[in-house]
Amino acid sequence: MAKSLRKEVWESLEPSQYRSTARGLVHTQCFTFQGFQLAPTMEEYERLIGIPYDKSPPYLFKGHYPSWALVARLLKVPKSEMLKLKKNWNRVKGILVAALEERLQQLHEEEDWLAFVDMCELLVYDIMLFPQIERYVDLAAIDAFLGKRDRGEHHIVEILANTYYTLNYCSKKNGKGLRCCTSLLFLWLTTHLFHSSKRTRCPIEDHYWSCVKLLTKAEWTARLDEATKRSIRWYPQWNKREDVIIHCEGFPNILLMGT
Repeated sequence: MAKSLRKEVWESLEPSQYRSTARGLVHTQCFTFQGFQLAPTMEEYERLIGIPYDKSPPYLFKGHYPSWALVARLLKVPKSEMLKLKKNWNRVKGILVAALEERLQQLHEEEDWLAFVDMCELLVYDIMLFPQIERYVDLAAIDAFLGKRDRGEHHIVEILANTYYTLNYCSKKNGKGLRCCTSLLFLWLTTHLFHSSKRTRCPIEDHYWSCVKLLTKAEWTARLDEATKRSIRWYPQWNKREDVIIHCEGFPNILLMGT
């Protein structure tokens, strides 16, 4: 099954300042252990998210963010109210989470359940999938939400690309506080570091039966340092598949992202 993996990852990194970094992302390994490297793949994230990437088009940034008039229709507020809600935080346009939570409460009181559900999903997109600034929903997260709601686009490529960019940025800057979907990254990492006591095709059940304990920073460091190619779990049950990505458009093969 041929997929334009490299092209999709490249195009999903929309800001121009990401492009110089993006040139190296598909050629690097995220985690280097004793004698092997390990990195999340699109196939793994497809199963972790639970949305088949070949059943719907990928979300790709179209070159412009949604207008404030469109955001006003989404929130079901007049344009005059939208002028009060919109913010520009360090040149990142968006809305405070507190304002959305207040609007969510109003929709609950009005029993406008369709708009209420949209608002809940939008908050999930910002808090879980595309976090950037704490307690702040930017237009990028709103655009991604509208892509799924209005066009049925999946976010597998975008989430994975954002994860690679964040890891690369933090590594270069020796920074702390990952700004990506850390819950998925944690689930992916524990899948390979811990072995499940039961065979299951559900990633969540697999995590449960792996009995991952709460570890301190020192214990996590030791766990990562002691991982070897024999102790690692290369191929979890939930990721077994018949179709795999083997080439990218005209290229006869693609680089492995875990060896």
